[in-house]
Amino acid sequence: MIILITGASHTGKTLLAQRLLERYKYPFLSIDHLKMGLIRSGNTELTPQDDDALTEYLWPIVREIIKTAIENRQGLIVEGCYIPPDWRRDFDEGYLPSIRFICLAMTEGYVEDHFDDIMSHASDIESRKYDSDCTIASLKADNKDYIDRFRNAGGQIVLIGGDYEQALEAAILSLDECFESRSQLPSEKHVSLGYCGVDCFACPDYVNKKCPSCRKSDWKDESCMPAACCRVKAIALCAFCNGFPCQSMAEFYEESDAHRAAYVKMQSIRSL
Repeated sequence: MIILITGASHTGKTLLAQRLLERYKYPFLSIDHLKMGLIRSGNTELTPQDDDALTEYLWPIVREIIKTAIENRQGLIVEGCYIPPDWRRDFDEGYLPSIRFICLAMTEGYVEDHFDDIMSHASDIESRKYDSDCTIASLKADNKDYIDRFRNAGGQIVLIGGDYEQALEAAILSLDECFESRSQLPSEKHVSLGYCGVDCFACPDYVNKKCPSCRKSDWKDESCMPAACCRVKAIALCAFCNGFPCQSMAEFYEESDAHRAAYVKMQSIRSL
């Protein structure tokens, strides 16, 4: 899966990307790092202040990186402000199901009430050297611009208007609905999905101790086709495979009621 994160300045795009990296074990690409690498290496005469021109210059590169990751069945978090509102038009139906998009934006009231706090956290994840021109008015305008442009394009916007941590957690939970983190281990306190999508605690193989659950960190049995396949492809669930359901999995999903329920769940996830 590709997780695409954009948003206004100071909304916490890099912070969210860092948390997702830790949660899902996906690498992340900072478009800002790509930008500065190209500028400092002399590959472009653009400057960090040329926002519109930089989007036109950087997005085609980022777009093809995303396509390559999807074709290689690799997970990737892409974060930055140089993502156009109409980004979807650059991907056909072979790519779009593998992309999840989040735009972070603050309400005007939040900016007014929390401006000092926002600025005090500006360098929590990365050092900002040039931030003196950021004012309440400019930050409100920047956020309004993102809300208007991406809402008109039909993008998912996570509005930060109250508790900041709750807003970020809501963004993460929206991704959790698509798949379980591979680092999350089964426990008796919660339901965990295997790579196949079957609820371990409703699975007759798990209940009868024929399957120890592929979510256990010490589980090494490569004879389980769905788990071995997902690990090779670096995907969290069979649902994220471009070939879903393959012939082997189609037969697998007919083995029991739990397996049939998993197939319905996987189809639902693919439609998100």
